[in-house]
Amino acid sequence: MSTVLTVSGLAVDLPAGGTVQAVLRDVSFHLEPGRITGLAGESGSGKTTVAMALMGLLPAGAHLRSGTATLHDRDVDLLAMSEPVARTIRGRDVAMVFQDPATALDPVLTIGRQMRAVARRHGVAADPGTAAQAALAEQGFRSPSDIMGAFPHELSGGMRQLVMIAMAAMVRPAVLLADEPTTALDVTTQARVLENLRKLAQSDNIAILLVSHDLRVLAQTADELLVIRDGRIVDAGPTRQVLQSPSSDWTRQLVAAVPPDPFGRGESPTSGIPGQANDVLLSVNHLDIRYHAAGIFGGRRGPAKQAVINVSLQLRRGQAYGLAGESGSGKSSLARAIMGLAPDPGGEILFNGEQLATRPADRSPEQLRRIQVVFQDPDAALSPRRSIEQALLEPLQHFGLGAAAEQAHRVRAALADVGLEDDILPRRPRQLSSGQRQRVAIARALVCEPDLLVADEAVSALDMTTQARVLALLKHLCEERGIALMFISHDLSVVAELADTAGVMLNGHLVEQAPVNTLFTAPRHPYTRKLAAASPRLAHAGPAPEISALDGLDATPSHGCVYQHRCERATGLCTESSPEAVSGANGVRIECHFPITVPADEPSNG
Repeated sequence: MSTVLTVSGLAVDLPAGGTVQAVLRDVSFHLEPGRITGLAGESGSGKTTVAMALMGLLPAGAHLRSGTATLHDRDVDLLAMSEPVARTIRGRDVAMVFQDPATALDPVLTIGRQMRAVARRHGVAADPGTAAQAALAEQGFRSPSDIMGAFPHELSGGMRQLVMIAMAAMVRPAVLLADEPTTALDVTTQARVLENLRKLAQSDNIAILLVSHDLRVLAQTADELLVIRDGRIVDAGPTRQVLQSPSSDWTRQLVAAVPPDPFGRGESPTSGIPGQANDVLLSVNHLDIRYHAAGIFGGRRGPAKQAVINVSLQLRRGQAYGLAGESGSGKSSLARAIMGLAPDPGGEILFNGEQLATRPADRSPEQLRRIQVVFQDPDAALSPRRSIEQALLEPLQHFGLGAAAEQAHRVRAALADVGLEDDILPRRPRQLSSGQRQRVAIARALVCEPDLLVADEAVSALDMTTQARVLALLKHLCEERGIALMFISHDLSVVAELADTAGVMLNGHLVEQAPVNTLFTAPRHPYTRKLAAASPRLAHAGPAPEISALDGLDATPSHGCVYQHRCERATGLCTESSPEAVSGANGVRIECHFPITVPADEPSNG
């Protein structure tokens, strides 16, 4: 098989605190047409730097010490080409899908205008508009014309990522670099993106370099696998061979750090935090949240969108409650209501038996201190102008917790808890990797010693070893300190590893709730089973069962069951009326007209 790109001896240095740090050391590999090569490693290992070097987009101050990257079709060295030559190759011969499509897409231009500009620039079609719509249709959009007229902020994260893939695929590049394209996506959207990448490689004979910290993603997608550590390739070969018989101790550690597969084992996962019986810390009762689109002059425009619909749950001291679901299901909206950041929610939220005000300004300082949050995006949560030390000291100073010496001790202890050294204290967030920034955000929440920690996708951007460390930390906080944890994640394996009770949300409804050993081994709701089927697994290298590219791109039904358009069990009853919540044995609660029955499950209305 011919080789499209050959990388030899790539070495890159970056400035770090007045010194020079080697971030890539003698990296060599090759890419073949029609095949996907995975690049795995922990945060800060140099994965993204490899892709940025090939695109000629290394940051200011970076020094290319050595190496070549030969694009054979053009007979050009990507590392030595001039900027005029690079402009003819970027996007046309070598395209890239970045980790965050929200920052890669222009927020003030419609999707159609951006895609037509790409088509015109590279001369890929006589009619750029037609080419753009065809590329969107290939990614599974039912109505490409509607997507063409939308702005990026009007699309979900998964839909924006599919747009980025369509934009890159439209020009049919020889090489596609995909840098963490599924990070923070829910499992069904992730499965769709990975399926589309594989189809793109096979149908258009494109060589793809897929960068990911998640070995499960690479196990079901990549043909070959590279493992990088401290800027060096430490393992390489066919994916199945590398995962089943790794040649390096580091690869063995990465494999061991992957959360165990909880699905369909017929046994309880090894997780489970007991919580303290009858010691309810948080009660959410009949919560409703509606969002109104803002008008030009600050008024409300159009009908309200229901983000959370009649959701009730309880959380005890020392308990971890996992909340899973697709993008836009209402998980983060529920978390925002608990934090007092949702607009005029209905229902009530009780904390330690007292009703919480709907706005932070109306809550007591003690309530604010005792409820802390870790947001999904650390870039938005950390000020770029403050050092890490200033960011960690700020909540301690705000609440007046301890003298200066004690505050400094708390800051260093929190960093140690999340596996960071105190030499990062003088740095700014931009000087850290995305995984390091997320750990700083977790440390900032812990310094106040909260009673309730709300973690919204807190480990989605972390590599497997760091994720395992943070999950162990969160378990310790629940078990030893009695902290209650509301843990929101798109990764069902992580939820099963950490939580003892879990709920699944869909279009604002809490459609199923049960102990994790029940929810993941014998789910009752068809949607929960679909999430389980879409979850990537390390044990079975190779493509996952095909997921319809149309799932999740439909509008929410105006009446009836929210899952009716995607459910194989749906009947006329499902289109006519919404199911009532039904309680069953062992704490199971489900919203479904026709739940999947399992032995010893005898539901009763309640």
